[in-house]
Amino acid sequence: MHDFNRRKFLKTGTAAAAWGAGLGLSGVALAADKKPESALDLDLKGGVHLTVEGKGGQSIPLGIGHLDDKFSACLDAFTQNFVQGPDIGASFAVIKDGAFVVDLWGGWADAERTRPWEEDTIVNVYSTTKTMTALAALVLADRGELDFSDPVAKYWPEFAANGKEQVRVSHFMAHTAGLPVWDEPIGNEDLFDWDKMTGMLAAQAPLWAPGTASGYHALTQGYLTGEVVRRITGQSLGTFFRTEIAEPLGADFSIGTPATHDARVSPLIVWPEPPLPREMGPLAPQVFANPA
Repeated sequence: MHDFNRRKFLKTGTAAAAWGAGLGLSGVALAADKKPESALDLDLKGGVHLTVEGKGGQSIPLGIGHLDDKFSACLDAFTQNFVQGPDIGASFAVIKDGAFVVDLWGGWADAERTRPWEEDTIVNVYSTTKTMTALAALVLADRGELDFSDPVAKYWPEFAANGKEQVRVSHFMAHTAGLPVWDEPIGNEDLFDWDKMTGMLAAQAPLWAPGTASGYHALTQGYLTGEVVRRITGQSLGTFFRTEIAEPLGADFSIGTPATHDARVSPLIVWPEPPLPREMGPLAPQVFANPA
């Protein structure tokens, strides 16, 4: 077991090459961040820091916090994404039975390749935030403050407009509320106006009878469920998640990242978007391309 929380390795010169081969690391040149023949104490915070040689001889930083023998191939695959593939920076972790079996990070946190990707670099996680929003609702349900079978209008009276009196909170959770898009085109700046976004959703009619069909609420679900959380608690979704879930658990996750963490953020590099598959249906362009 390559347990980088407890073991010590010589990580330089011939020892580094042998160690890399022992982990199944193929076709990668390893360099040390310590003087030759120095022993790296792997009990130190931050794990092991290596450098791998990429195309054109450029050095690529790599960090290893934990690697179980059974998952050693992950290191090779992860490294090859930088050496041969398109990745610039990334993290990868696997937790099995409550314990890390893989914990890797590497590459760069910016397109200019000036900031190494660190163990605690943070990045937008897209729809994983839907899961965190659902957790906030589940906490309220567990406390008896929210009943998923209740009409949304019980908590958010304005939502009853335009025939939505019987839309239930459970419809939000299951993507069956019939509100996967806004009626009117919106811009990116509108997404930061919570009252505008939730007000538009409260005023419009559903596109299908709620509960009769499921359609992915790609951009609207966070506003719908989040507004129910806000109406019950008087707090924004981000504040409630931080104080009731993230901080008690020591979880490094934010819904609305504080400015104090800006230096840890890796900006996304936008790739050209391929056309949406036809089988996704006629609503797909609105669901995924609005804001328009």
